[in-house]
Amino acid sequence: PNFLPQTSTSVPKIGLVYCFFESTLQFNGNTGVQRVARQTARAMANAGVKVVATTWDTEKGSIEPLLPKEINHLSKWSGPSPEQWHPWVPPSEAPVNSWLMSNEMPPRLGPGVNRQLLEFAKLNELKTAVTFFDAIPYIFPDLYPAGSAELHYSYMEQLARWDLIFPISMQSAKDMFDLLPES
Repeated sequence: PNFLPQTSTSVPKIGLVYCFFESTLQFNGNTGVQRVARQTARAMANAGVKVVATTWDTEKGSIEPLLPKEINHLSKWSGPSPEQWHPWVPPSEAPVNSWLMSNEMPPRLGPGVNRQLLEFAKLNELKTAVTFFDAIPYIFPDLYPAGSAELHYSYMEQLARWDLIFPISMQSAKDMFDLLPES
């Protein structure tokens, strides 16, 4: 037999990426969070990744496809054009190596959203990725409403349960590693 070393550096093929949106759907502005959420989805779609636009349905306890008006809203400010989104595929039918990605800090869903998203992803055998923006509400609590620092720290603690974390900057990565206990 011929035992040649493996020289392949290919990355496993990505299935679908279910891109979670919440605050970007309700906000009619273009803050940093909205830019990152939109432009990350667009960059993935431009790279040939099959990106599916989703949000959380509290009643069903699952991610659900966006409405056409929400898809159009995401196309603003250099977001993906409506035709760049992959058609809805129920997560239970997603191909191998599919992902659930959150590029937002979803305030409307409260502190348990990461837990709910992660449980849903595990149930549907999806890998998980999250964008970490910053620790500013925790570092500068006087700039935010009472209770925001604790809520933000709880959100940060939950990050360790995601498969991949994408900090938006070296400072964000440093803050995350400096503030969170080792696990």
